[in-house]
Amino acid sequence: MATDGRVTESSKQSKYPRNSVFETPAGHQLQIDNTPKGERIFWRHSAGTYMEITADGNTINFSVGDNMTYNKSGETTTTDENSDGKTFGNSKSQSGGGDNSEISGNTGGGRGHTVAFVCMGDANIKCENAYVGVNKNMGMNVTGDCDFKCKGNFTTTVEGNITTTSAKTMKLVGKDKITLNPNG
Repeated sequence: MATDGRVTESSKQSKYPRNSVFETPAGHQLQIDNTPKGERIFWRHSAGTYMEITADGNTINFSVGDNMTYNKSGETTTTDENSDGKTFGNSKSQSGGGDNSEISGNTGGGRGHTVAFVCMGDANIKCENAYVGVNKNMGMNVTGDCDFKCKGNFTTTVEGNITTTSAKTMKLVGKDKITLNPNG
């Protein structure tokens, strides 16, 4: 049992004398459990941090403090089924080299809070279809050139006013024709 009062389900199945427990005077604990259908390995620090390998091969890690991992070489993580990660405080991901995310299904994020993507180099987004839905205001600031290319039709519908301002020359080019219809 951790010092926070939690008891893992597998520890409830332990049967004496099949569960060998070694505990130090400081409260550190190691359990090797040979209970049939409840075999497990459990070790706990007196502060409450513990790790358990359950009978079905699951690994449970519980830390009452920070959890840090350092790999001097590379790291590969493979999950054959679903993966779920939650951070209830702030989260930061940083890559000193390139970063590549490949998503075969759908992706989404930013429920009710601010989402910021910062790229110090180039950013390239490619997908079959893209949709950006903004419930309130949207701003875009480009300090260099901005170029939109569309191979199909490009339709803009504005229910309010449009204001276009150019500090220099404004050019409107149509290969076939340009139609301005002020009355709709």
